[in-house]
Amino acid sequence: MENKKQAAMQATNTIPTMPRAMQSPATTRIDNHDFDTAPIKTSLYKKLLLQCISKYTDPKDTNSKIHQQNLDPHELRRAFTDQISYLCDWSKDGSTVTAAFLQKGQKENHTLWVAVNEDANLKIRNLLGWIVRDVLKNTTKKSREKDEEELLKKAVAVASDRIVFYRHQMLLFARKCLEQLGNGTGSSLNTSKLRAWIEDLERTPWHDKLSTMCYQARGAGRWQSLIAAHTKAPNDCFADFSHYIGRIGAHLFAVKTIVHAALKVPAIKDITNVKFEACPKPEVFKLDLGLSGPYEMIQTILNSQERQDPSVRLQMLQSFVKIDLEQNITARFRSTGTNMKSIKTVVHAELQLYDLASRKSMQFVDGDRYVGCSKPACYFCKSYLMSHPKRFVEPSSHHKVLLNVRAPAADPILDVFGKGAALLKKAQEILEWSVDQDILRALDPESTFISFQHCSTDGFDRASSIITTQFG
Repeated sequence: MENKKQAAMQATNTIPTMPRAMQSPATTRIDNHDFDTAPIKTSLYKKLLLQCISKYTDPKDTNSKIHQQNLDPHELRRAFTDQISYLCDWSKDGSTVTAAFLQKGQKENHTLWVAVNEDANLKIRNLLGWIVRDVLKNTTKKSREKDEEELLKKAVAVASDRIVFYRHQMLLFARKCLEQLGNGTGSSLNTSKLRAWIEDLERTPWHDKLSTMCYQARGAGRWQSLIAAHTKAPNDCFADFSHYIGRIGAHLFAVKTIVHAALKVPAIKDITNVKFEACPKPEVFKLDLGLSGPYEMIQTILNSQERQDPSVRLQMLQSFVKIDLEQNITARFRSTGTNMKSIKTVVHAELQLYDLASRKSMQFVDGDRYVGCSKPACYFCKSYLMSHPKRFVEPSSHHKVLLNVRAPAADPILDVFGKGAALLKKAQEILEWSVDQDILRALDPESTFISFQHCSTDGFDRASSIITTQFG
């Protein structure tokens, strides 16, 4: 039991704030023959509870190595997998969130593995095939600018739905900013010049030119930073205007990263094949909260602790009563179950690739077990990854508790009595304990309040801190 505890503590990579008496992993309640479905509903309800109290989260982590000004080839290769995933994520509904990693091949013939939450459609397959076949292989310093222009046109054509949405939101907040400036708010901005720039944005229907304009607006002393400087609250119109400038410019940022990586990292030019992991079908689960509520769940978690201190137990229960009275946790928990009735769950793209790579013992290029993704990991994906017995590089995360994600399932024929099931079961044990501890930590009045980040890939939002300075 002590060994399990140490493994789980290392996997979560979080310093616990709970009293020592509370720190013991729950015993498994998963049977081999029913491993793929047994814990799903229990985990779903626990995630719902954590979502209701999730203003208490882990400290913000950003995987800072990826966001250094001067990326070495190792870091640039990681940025490549993030940004090529971003170009594939063309929809705003979450169905096309994409992940990718580089499998080491024989004689430097590497494979780019790709997974999508729900649908890797033909336009994504064609785009990636063209990138690997034509762009990565043939780009040179001399052809770089032309290659970037051509790739940007193809990329924004694929992502037209997303960019149309971003453009609408950007101009909506731009007009609100102008209204406030007209009323005297933020007078240090040159209103007439800003108005002229916004009018240029409104007259620009072509997505590639719009992305270029927004990309060029980043950096110190330019429109994005000047607008962001007038933010008075986390979600005011200036903050949102700045954010959507970044989102539209992110496509050119991704294009430049991909071409730059092809020129600087030999392994990128050695990619000869693109393979797509077949995504598991979505599964719909009915929510039935009649037999379990927040108090019962917390009691169950407390009862599962190996060593219990009555005073600590009482402290936790009192803390939840206080939070419940202040934030209506129980009512929100019940309301969610009543309103949703059922929930469609998917295996997120990065989880598909973690499972694929560990199940088949794949070798990563340069031994770097990094999986890139078009969005930072959600709470569940990061927790699952850090709980996995086969170690992977810790991803950046926005920490949001999403209900529609489930873990990879054991194959009923291949895995039940094999290593695949054992790995998944061990990961599930540690993950379940980790979720329990996060629920208890959320009840600790000394827990630090951390605001959520945007779900979107945040590379361009941090343009001045990654590699955009290299592109001029």
